[in-house]
Amino acid sequence: MDLVVAFADDGSVEVAGLEDGREEGRHRIPEADLPAWVAAQPRTTRWVWADSAAVYPSLLTAGVRVRSAVDLRLVRAVLRGAAAVAGTAYAQAAPTHWDERELDTDVHHDHRPDDVALFELPSRGPDLEASVAEHLAQQECLAQARDRGGLALPLPRGVGGRPHRPGA
Repeated sequence: MDLVVAFADDGSVEVAGLEDGREEGRHRIPEADLPAWVAAQPRTTRWVWADSAAVYPSLLTAGVRVRSAVDLRLVRAVLRGAAAVAGTAYAQAAPTHWDERELDTDVHHDHRPDDVALFELPSRGPDLEASVAEHLAQQECLAQARDRGGLALPLPRGVGGRPHRPGA
């Protein structure tokens, strides 16, 4: 099962479960509870988030490690420049917010939703809908790769020894 993680602007974390490209449920977790919630999930979970720098430090600080994770921005950068998928609509599409270099990760570590602020804080990154859509688009792009699955090995399912197999 893939669990797609996105920070909500209210200080919670939204998670969507995906199995074979179909959504299998959603969860909303207080951000402070995320490390314990992640630790309670099966080791076979493949975690999907927009940017590892925004999520993983808090997990590591709490002593939580994940076996398999997808950094959507990193995978996007690889796919957008890979010869094996150069002819796909994904690789040829106009740049979007996913092509920006990094998220504002300072908000994740310092902001509490009840803090008073003089100015509006920047976004916490792509929302859950955008993250799910990007993950599914990347999976579709990998399924179209003209390299007999070689590109997929170091990407989403390659982490943790589970190679991507389109349609599997």
